[in-house]
Amino acid sequence: MSLAVLTSFELSVHPSVPVHDVKLYIALARLSPGKLKFGSPGLDSSAHFVGEIACMMANVKILHVPFRGPPETMTSLVSGEVDVGYPSVTSAVPFIQLNKIRGLAVSTATRAALLPALPTLAESGIAGYERSGCNGVLAPAHTPRDIVQRLNSVIVKSVAVPELRELFITQGLEPRTNMPEEFAVFIKRELEQNAKVVTFAGIKAE
Repeated sequence: MSLAVLTSFELSVHPSVPVHDVKLYIALARLSPGKLKFGSPGLDSSAHFVGEIACMMANVKILHVPFRGPPETMTSLVSGEVDVGYPSVTSAVPFIQLNKIRGLAVSTATRAALLPALPTLAESGIAGYERSGCNGVLAPAHTPRDIVQRLNSVIVKSVAVPELRELFITQGLEPRTNMPEEFAVFIKRELEQNAKVVTFAGIKAE
């Protein structure tokens, strides 16, 4: 029926990686295909797809290393066990502030409120890149249209409440609602993108 919030992920590297922007990161990845190690919270996780889509659109290959969850992934990035990660912006901020990781860009189409100085991947040289985690509300198939429209209106009004918007933003979430038809297009686009990246990265079900 509608989106509610988007989660921005942030392309980060360990400080030992000699790059300070996305263009240099891509150049380094192309210089040594498969040498850089990319950690994610697991195969087929949101962060895994965010990273693989960036590789696909930039035409680079890096080695994916899946972990058991976000804490283990962040620990591995901070320690230098992996070179690259895509933590959520909320998770990344404290480690960036402590210079434990270096932020290069965010995954969403617009800059993150918690990291306004950090460019988007699209701004940084991967034209057209846009990917995020999302939370939304769906209804069962064949729900009458008038009910869907009424529920959509309630969701849109709720997300627009200033106190709720502020709460979302402080948690690194971007409030975003849309019409049912727009949400359907959004889901279809993500599924099509997923299918392409599964082929590109050779992802197999386990």
